[in-house]
Amino acid sequence: MIKFLKSRHHYYVEIELRDSDRHGHNIYHCVLCAASFNSNAAIINHLSGNAHKRKLDLAKQTLLTRNK
Repeated sequence: MIKFLKSRHHYYVEIELRDSDRHGHNIYHCVLCAASFNSNAAIINHLSGNAHKRKLDLAKQTLLTRNK
């Protein structure tokens, strides 16, 4: 899952590895939206959602641009 996210340039997603978790689930944090998810399907659905895309577009205009 980490390679999938990075290959699609989702660098703003943090992954908390949970080896000690009873089910071994990881927790995914979308830094742009300040949201957390506990499954692969949930984070993928979030990344394709309209609310996330709006925040990403805004971030591209401000936070993710190179300084001139």
